[in-house]
Amino acid sequence: MRPPIQLDPHTGHLQLGPSACITDTTTPADLPHLFPGATITPTNLGNGWQHYHVRLEPADWLVVVVLTFIGRYLIQWQLVFTQDTAPKQNWANWNEEAERQQAIRYQQWLTTQLGPEQRQFDWGEVWVGYDARSGSSSIMARYGGPEPTPRPA
Repeated sequence: MRPPIQLDPHTGHLQLGPSACITDTTTPADLPHLFPGATITPTNLGNGWQHYHVRLEPADWLVVVVLTFIGRYLIQWQLVFTQDTAPKQNWANWNEEAERQQAIRYQQWLTTQLGPEQRQFDWGEVWVGYDARSGSSSIMARYGGPEPTPRPA
């Protein structure tokens, strides 16, 4: 079964379910309208950057997307999804091999969405990362050019 998520290779729009679409013009004010039933947790980093964690649970899936804004401008998003709706809560039940397999599944999903090895576009770039420190893997997308420098709040 495929996740209820699509990534448009021409625009970088991330479709989450039938009605929620994240674009490079999405603002923090849009989030409650895009995700009316979701848990949205904002984190202000105190330097102009803000993260919004959005947790969705559509039909047998757990989907979490973290949107990173500078002011009201969406810079990047990070996506995780799984059919295991009881995610690992601590290091005691975490498994490195299983997490690395999840990264491989994310790569396969990207290939079905974007084509083989195509990861840089006019709208930005997308990649799969495995972070050994946090023990997690995710899909990341950055709109526009290289990562911007945070500004003081």
